[in-house]
Amino acid sequence: DLTPLLDGGETEGARPYFTAGYHDHVWARDDRYAMFARYDGAEAKLFDLDDDPKMNKDVASANPGVAKKMFTDYVVKDAGGPLPSY
Repeated sequence: DLTPLLDGGETEGARPYFTAGYHDHVWARDDRYAMFARYDGAEAKLFDLDDDPKMNKDVASANPGVAKKMFTDYVVKDAGGPLPSY
C-alpha cells in the first residue's frame, strides 16, 4: 500500500516477501521460495530459488508446510482475509 507515501508520510520499510494476485491466482516470493496458487491456496506450486532459480522443478509436494505458510502468512495476511472467488 503506497497510500502513506503518497500522503507525504513514511513507508513501513522493507518487507521480507512480496505478494501479488491476478484473477483467481496468487503469487508470493521471499528470499528462498516462489509460490503460485489458486485464490484459495489450492494447486500450489513451490520453487526453491536457491536450488532452482529458473523455477523448473515444483517442490510443493516435498514441502507442503512451506507452501501453506506462504499462502497463509503472506497472501492471506496481505489481503486482510480470505480472497474472493471469481
